[in-house]
Amino acid sequence: MSAIVQFKAGRVDYPEGATRATPVRGQGTVKVIKSPDDPNLFSFIWEPRANNKSGEREELLLFPGDASWKHVPECNTGRVFSLSFRSSGQNLLFWMQTPVEEGADPKDLTKEDKQNAETINRLLDEDALMEEDSPSDREAAQAVQSASQDQDQDQGDFSASISQVMENLRNQAQSQGSSSGLGQSASQSVPVTAIADVLPQKKLVEIISSLPESQLEPLYAHIPEGLDKNRQELIRVIQSAQFAQSMDQFGGVLNNNGIGSLVASQLGNPYLGEGIEGFLHSARQQGKKDKEDKMDDS
Repeated sequence: MSAIVQFKAGRVDYPEGATRATPVRGQGTVKVIKSPDDPNLFSFIWEPRANNKSGEREELLLFPGDASWKHVPECNTGRVFSLSFRSSGQNLLFWMQTPVEEGADPKDLTKEDKQNAETINRLLDEDALMEEDSPSDREAAQAVQSASQDQDQDQGDFSASISQVMENLRNQAQSQGSSSGLGQSASQSVPVTAIADVLPQKKLVEIISSLPESQLEPLYAHIPEGLDKNRQELIRVIQSAQFAQSMDQFGGVLNNNGIGSLVASQLGNPYLGEGIEGFLHSARQQGKKDKEDKMDDS
C-alpha cells in the first residue's frame, strides 16, 4: 500500500530522566499508511534504510485524537520531531535527514518538514469522521481495557464482571445447543464477534457508576475536549451512539486485521492471542500484574 506521508528520518535516544537527547546513528524512513480495513486507523512505521543494519523496524497504531506530531524547537543542532501519545504519555523522537537548503540554519524546518507535519496532524485530528464530542477508537480501546483490568469486586471488579458475562454467554449458548440437539455446540466456546458481546453498554455504565473517583481519573483524559471531566459526563459519552460505533469499529479491527500483538505492544500488555478475546485476556492479565506490583510497592 502506498504511503500517505513518507520522509527520511532517524531515531533519537532520550532515556527517561535524561537532560540530553542523542541522535541514533543510521539512516531511516518514516511513513504513515492507512489501514485497508478501517478508514479511521493509521500506522506509523519507522524502518532502517541504506546500510543501517542495526535498526529494527517499528510500527505504531495511530488513533485520531490520541497522537500528535510536533516540532521540538529546543533542539538547535538539527530538526527534531516528537510523536506523542496522549493516552499513554509515550514520546518518540526523530531527527529529519533530508538536507536543508545551502546556507540555511540546520535547525530551520524545510518546506517538506512543514508539509509533512501538517499532513500527519490533519490525519490525527479527524474530528470530521464523527461528531465533535465523539470518542475515538483509541478512547474506546482505553475504556474497554480499563474496564477489563482486575480490581476488587466491591470497587467494580472489572475482570470478574467480564468473566461472568462471558461465562453467562457461553452457558446460554451451550443450553441452546443441547436443547436443539447440537451436541457439539455445548463443548465449544462462543466466538466473540463484538466487544458489546462481553461488555454491554449497560454493564459498562454499572461498572463506571460503582468505581471510586480515584479509579475514574485516568479515564477522564479520554473525554473529548470541551466537556466536563466527571463521572456523569463519562457515562454520557459511553452511552452515546458515537462511542458504540467506535467500539464496533475497534472490535472489527481486532477480529479482522491480525494486529493483536501490535495493539498489546502499544498498550504495554502481554500478547495473549488475536481477536477481541485475546485483547480482553491481555488487558485482564496486565491488570493483575499492575495490582501485584502495587501490592509489592506497598
